[in-house]
Amino acid sequence: MASRPARRFARLRALSRVTLWLGLVGALALQLRVLADGGLRLPAFAQKALSNRLAEKGLVFQAETIWLDPRGRALALRPSIGLPGHQTPFAEARAVAVRISRRSLLGGRIEPVSVELAGLSLTLPAIASPTGAPQPLLTAGEFRLSRGPENGLWRVDQASARILSIPAAFTGTLPADSSSGARPLPGQDAMRETMRQAADAYRRIAALPFDQIRVARVNLSPERLELHAEADRLEFPARPESPAALAGTRLEQLDLRMAVPFSGARLQIGDATLSLRAAHLVAPAFSLRADGVALHAAAGDTRSADLALASVQKNDLGVPALPLVAALRLDAAASALDAEVFLRAGDAPWRVRFSGSVEDQAGSIAAAGPLTPALLEIARPFLPEKARPILQLTDPLAIDATAELAPGGRPARVVARAASGRAVAGHVPFDRAGAILIYEPDAKRFRAEDLVLVQADSRADGRYEMNTETLDYRFILGGRLRPMAIEGWFSEWWDRFWADFHFGVRPPEAEVDIHGMWREPERTTVYVQAASGPMRLRALDLDSLALRVQVAASAFDILGFRATRGPHVADGSFNRLLNDRHDQWSAMSFDVRSDFPASALPALFPNEGPELIKPFALTSAPRVRLVGEALGPASAMPGRERYDLELEVDAPLRYSGFPLDRLSLRLERRDATLRLRDIRAGFASGLAQGEATLDGQAADRRLSFDLKLAEADLDLVQTRWREFQATRPPQVAASPAKPPAATGGATKGAKPLGGRLGLALKASGPLESPFDYVGAGTASITGADLASIRMLGPLSSLLGEIGLGFTTIKLTEADARLALDRDRLRFETLRLKGPSAVVEAAGVFSLQSGGLDFKAKVRPFEQRNGILGSTAGFVLAPLSSALEVELGGNLDEPAWIFAYGPKKLFRRITERF
Repeated sequence: MASRPARRFARLRALSRVTLWLGLVGALALQLRVLADGGLRLPAFAQKALSNRLAEKGLVFQAETIWLDPRGRALALRPSIGLPGHQTPFAEARAVAVRISRRSLLGGRIEPVSVELAGLSLTLPAIASPTGAPQPLLTAGEFRLSRGPENGLWRVDQASARILSIPAAFTGTLPADSSSGARPLPGQDAMRETMRQAADAYRRIAALPFDQIRVARVNLSPERLELHAEADRLEFPARPESPAALAGTRLEQLDLRMAVPFSGARLQIGDATLSLRAAHLVAPAFSLRADGVALHAAAGDTRSADLALASVQKNDLGVPALPLVAALRLDAAASALDAEVFLRAGDAPWRVRFSGSVEDQAGSIAAAGPLTPALLEIARPFLPEKARPILQLTDPLAIDATAELAPGGRPARVVARAASGRAVAGHVPFDRAGAILIYEPDAKRFRAEDLVLVQADSRADGRYEMNTETLDYRFILGGRLRPMAIEGWFSEWWDRFWADFHFGVRPPEAEVDIHGMWREPERTTVYVQAASGPMRLRALDLDSLALRVQVAASAFDILGFRATRGPHVADGSFNRLLNDRHDQWSAMSFDVRSDFPASALPALFPNEGPELIKPFALTSAPRVRLVGEALGPASAMPGRERYDLELEVDAPLRYSGFPLDRLSLRLERRDATLRLRDIRAGFASGLAQGEATLDGQAADRRLSFDLKLAEADLDLVQTRWREFQATRPPQVAASPAKPPAATGGATKGAKPLGGRLGLALKASGPLESPFDYVGAGTASITGADLASIRMLGPLSSLLGEIGLGFTTIKLTEADARLALDRDRLRFETLRLKGPSAVVEAAGVFSLQSGGLDFKAKVRPFEQRNGILGSTAGFVLAPLSSALEVELGGNLDEPAWIFAYGPKKLFRRITERF
């Protein structure tokens, strides 16, 4: 900063010495003339000798006339001095007058005591000029110098000139030579170097609008030069030769005061003050306007600057002017700068402070202030285009930031504390937010620590980290958080997943871990661990729900969950794959354990649940384990299902309308095929075991089963069967024939049978039509009152009253081999036994009407032992071949009809005897 003015003034001093020597030479010539002829013109040979002497120094001297005054005054008219080969002299004057001390002349010395220069001009010759044409440096110079006897200094009595077109006035003193003789003139090489340096300086400053400076005052002293320049207005036009950074700059009411200490031939800036009423500085995209600008350079090599009522503006975006006040302090020796700026951006006051090195621009910068909604709108154009709509403010965001600057002014680390009131970040509103923001450019990492987000009744703490190059990020939050409160950060898949969760008045306790990449939302993965109090999941009300979830753009996994409702608990895992194109699920897998009521399943799975529980009518909650997978409507093969259901119910239930006391089974679903394994069902106080298979589609489904029933209550079997029939849709069937009068005296009305039933049946048929099944099996009855046959009609009853009841046969046991033929149960063999008889029969039982159509052969007394049994058997043996009966009616009122009437009966008896 100081080198260019120093060189300029060094050159001016060199030129002034040349001029001074020129004056001394003129004075000497004049003195010689005076001595020679009393004030006559210097002879031509003497003037030529002087020119030759200067030519030895490589200088070309010319003068129109040189006069010598007897009083010791020399006058040179139109003297000039230049370099060989240059058409234009670098110094010339209209006249130069030098008065020499007569005492010094008597002593053989030349000591000028005054010098006057009129019309002095200093010019860069064309050959040295950067423009290729002669360039005036100083014109219209009028100087009058006198030397005081007391201190030997040259006093500037009068001096004025135009320096680079600037009107300038000079005052003060200059040092005189301490030697007794005059300082020798500089040689040609020195003058060429001086002109080269002057040309270089001119090249640097010629484009500056110095011609607009109103006046410059220069106060000279032996130690320093004091410059005072004024200008009403300085404008820096955009020119090729002008510095681009200054193009468009405008300064108003300029007042420059500067001290330049002399240090040999080197010029250095000392104390300096620049005051401006207004400054308008234009950078490529910014402009700065200041009212009241002061620049100071203090002794001790320290500079400072103050800007009052300044404003900065970004021109290419139309940002309004931002007022500021600035104070800068530069320690030039240590190259250290302290700068403090107070500015108002929009409606927000900010304080910015820089401390560091000017040379390598390393240091630190701190800024503090509020980011208000108005300031955000001003700053939004400066943000990357995709980041501009992310943040919306209602209340100010308080920011306190510091940045460490590496050499070159490059940020090495930026730390900011931020806290806001109401704001909207990425379409997500917050009532309050705060964080410590850390940016590390070398690591390409941005972090937000101690992050706090408050939204209504939600509060989350966490942290955020992002790679600024790849835009990979991770976002961790924990606290009480409603997932739908941050749905603006995600695409539609987030809404689809959480739409099924309806949390209660208190947000769930949650931890959220989000991985993703900005601009590629399909790569976002979210891990959620949440625990909620009373809430609703789809249509199911829960007392509590704890779950771990992984959610992505095309899938969500419930890695684990536990739900409670009263005494009931459900836990397990669930996965569903989504198809974004169709907005439907393509596949799912599940592993669920539950003792919830059966109604919970369709409430959770409205598509699959109703079908799963449709066959069941339960009176208590089942214990269920459901494991499997299914393909949904968006898959290539929709409808495919593979799952296992383990079911256990300890209370009465119905399966497809069939009443059971209890049930446990393992259900295997393979697409359209449903297999029931390990069936253990309580039925009519007995136990049924076996397997069943259900396959086919929709209304054409068929059921195959292989079941065994043991120790069932026979009367209860009848009751359950009637209950089952009552649930079936009405069927068109022939009315049962009215049973004929019971010759054998069958009991009228419903009669308990007692006993236990055992049954093994293997059959298959349409699921929805139980009277179209076909199969075969076996059955047995024990301990029952199956029937009483009065072989002698009313006489059997009379004999029974007197204690001779052997004419009445009771049947208590049965064994049968049977076949199921749609709505008829055909008994291929039926053997009924009692204490004293055996009945062998075959026939059909109607499942719909309960009608009996059997033919039986009665063998009385076959089971009786002892003398009475032998005697009765001997007496009645002829009857055994004649007791063929037909069993009609129904189970409630069986009717036994003998195949032979009384006449046939006695004829058969007499035939036997």
